[in-house]
Amino acid sequence: MARAGLIALLPLLGLGCEDAAEPEVTATPAPQKAESPALPRIKWLDSNDGITPERWLASRAADADLPETSPEVEAMRDELNRAAEQFRDPPRMIANRAVQLEDMLAGRGIEESAPELIDLLSEATAKTGLKQGFGAVCQHYFNLRQQGIGRDAALEQLKGTSLLDPGNGAHRG
Repeated sequence: MARAGLIALLPLLGLGCEDAAEPEVTATPAPQKAESPALPRIKWLDSNDGITPERWLASRAADADLPETSPEVEAMRDELNRAAEQFRDPPRMIANRAVQLEDMLAGRGIEESAPELIDLLSEATAKTGLKQGFGAVCQHYFNLRQQGIGRDAALEQLKGTSLLDPGNGAHRG
C-alpha cells in the first residue's frame, strides 16, 4: 500500500510528469569561439566552387574572408595572371599547386606561403624561355628543398634548369 501511495504522489511532486518545468541552469555558458573564416580553411579549390583563385589565396594569406573587390584580391589576381602567362596552367591550378607545395614544405618544417611561392617560382623560371607546367616546377623546387638546399640556392638551380626530361611537361613556348 505504501507503494501505491508514493505512486499517487508522483504527479503532485512533478516527478515523472512530461509537463514538469526544467530546472533553471545557473552556470554561465563558456564563451563561444569565433568561427574562423571559411575561405582560408579550404584545402583545394574545385572548378565548381564558385570562388576565384585570387580571392581564395588572398583570403588564406589574410586569414579572413576577403571580398572580391579588396586590394589584396586585386593584387593576387595580377600575380596569378602573370604566372598563368608564364606557365601553361590556368590560375586555379597554379593556386592549387602553390597551396599544395606550401603544405608539403610545411610538413618538412619549411614555412613559405603559397603567394610567395608563386612569385618566387615565376621569377626564377621567367628567363628559361620555356613554357613549363607549374606543377613540374613546384615538384622540382620541393625536391631541392627536401634535400636540404636553401631557398636561394634552390631558386638559382631552377633558373638554370630546363626541366626537359621526359614527363615533366616543359616545352618551348
